[in-house]
Amino acid sequence: MVNIKKVAIGISYGILALIIILLYFRKDTQIGKVPSEKDINNRIEAEKQAINSYTTVISTDKALIKLFNSKLDSLSSEVAKAKATKDTLRIIKEQDTLIGTLFVQGQVKDSVIRNQDRVITIYKGTVANQDTLLKIKDVDLKRVKRQRNISLIVNGVLTTLLIIK
Repeated sequence: MVNIKKVAIGISYGILALIIILLYFRKDTQIGKVPSEKDINNRIEAEKQAINSYTTVISTDKALIKLFNSKLDSLSSEVAKAKATKDTLRIIKEQDTLIGTLFVQGQVKDSVIRNQDRVITIYKGTVANQDTLLKIKDVDLKRVKRQRNISLIVNGVLTTLLIIK
């Protein structure tokens, strides 16, 4: 007659051996090297500082553009006065000043646009880094849950073995 305890112990050892083999040959899904959470957090902080500096430059440039707008209004009125008096020399001088001011204002506006593009690019990088951080935490959570489940199975098998003996 077959001893049921020996069969149960054999099955338990088989299951335990199967679990160990599965754990040994399991594959990690990580393809590339992922930076540590500390590195990612440092990158995010550096990006926030860069955004703050660009934002400061942008606000300064926008204030400068407002000054140019008021200057352009006064120059436009000067050109209109010169045209009313039909003073060609004065018209040319005022228009040259107006064109120069418009050129400088255009350069400042281009600078604002470039800086805003940089801020947007940095924000995209920040979002990507935060997504990476979330994925790392998700993988860690899955790993902890998997370890917990395996621990529960092994503990169940060992408890069963102890009860049977």
